[in-house]
Amino acid sequence: FFYHLKFMIEKMNQKLFLRELKNLFEENADAEKANGMADYMKNRFKFLGLPRPIRDFIQEELFAVYKPETAEELEFVIRKLWQMPFREYHYVACDLLAKNKKMVKDLSVDFFEYLIETNSWWDTVDTICSKAIGPYYEFHKGDYLTELKSWYQSTDFWKRRACIIFQLNYKENTDLKWLTDRIMENSMSKEFFLQKAIGWALRQYSRTNSQWVISFVEEHELMPLSKKEALRLLNE
Repeated sequence: FFYHLKFMIEKMNQKLFLRELKNLFEENADAEKANGMADYMKNRFKFLGLPRPIRDFIQEELFAVYKPETAEELEFVIRKLWQMPFREYHYVACDLLAKNKKMVKDLSVDFFEYLIETNSWWDTVDTICSKAIGPYYEFHKGDYLTELKSWYQSTDFWKRRACIIFQLNYKENTDLKWLTDRIMENSMSKEFFLQKAIGWALRQYSRTNSQWVISFVEEHELMPLSKKEALRLLNE
């Protein structure tokens, strides 16, 4: 594929991007590695077996010549990638979101909901939260109070996890009432990914206000895993 990419055109449209990506990924697929990757992800997804360095190289070459011109185009391409059967394409979609972060503000909550509730697992959900939902609400300040109500009331724990962790990079701008409410709604959950989300959110905020986190853990009933994760940085 190195030879192939030497002759790449200077600019490509979305159709050519998707075609070239598919061709290059399939040319470099490794069935043996694919089995190991699928096992690691508890066989929830099929893999082509692309080692990360090779996937990154192909992506970087293609991202250099494919640049979505609008948020609508970005969404269209990501939806196409999301519908593909192999997990590597979902990773490309997440990286394409991150690469075009200036367009995130013009996407929609409905689109994010589609990404969260489809092909759901921690590796994509967490990236969508940090690279899309978090930045989106930095532009649309306070809209999450109404727009994400159905998420935190949902039986889908991935949506509830998203409500807990989308503020991870907000630092002093973290909405502590929102964070407290979302934590307490899930504080006694037996779901591993919710317990970890609570601990992660508190641990991250401890970098900004350690005393607030210490007081919070002392004053509220949390599952042991959440407590351990919340205080990890403070106990080092």
